[in-house]
Amino acid sequence: MFEVDTVKKIVEILSRSGKLRCFGLHGLTDIFDVSMFARFFKINANVDVRLEYKKKLSADYKEKLHEIFQELVENPPKMIPYIRFPGYDKVKHAGYEKLYQRQ
Repeated sequence: MFEVDTVKKIVEILSRSGKLRCFGLHGLTDIFDVSMFARFFKINANVDVRLEYKKKLSADYKEKLHEIFQELVENPPKMIPYIRFPGYDKVKHAGYEKLYQRQ
């Protein structure tokens, strides 16, 4: 679905778009470089970001997402991104969920 450089190119293009207010990707798999994209939504605080995964994710990838949730809770940007995946646990990610619901 995504080549190695695709996410990097998306981030570069979106970062130059000063008027962008909402951006979403749906049907993602664990090939998507979420760590690279996390840099985008941390820096671009005015953009409403939505990431939705369609297939079961590997344990390693879920751990990456968990780390991103923890970073968002510890240093919340102005806009909290919407991130959902099969098996998402609202209890495990309660801090993130609370931040997102407050928006």
